[in-house]
Amino acid sequence: MIDSALILKEEHASSFKLLNSLEQYKQFLSAYPGLEKRIKQCHLASYLGITPVSLSRIRKKLNINK
Repeated sequence: MIDSALILKEEHASSFKLLNSLEQYKQFLSAYPGLEKRIKQCHLASYLGITPVSLSRIRKKLNINK
């Protein structure tokens, strides 16, 4: 159990270096479907390492592309 938690933590940390904000958000959506509707935007933005304003822009961009 500790190993799997460590692996998830390492993947999250490496995504900060390798992915841009939009890709991080898409990865979050695929890893945790439906969770973005249940938590506050400020908490999600903090988890992704971006500001709530940036998260709002990313969400708007994704809704336009759908």
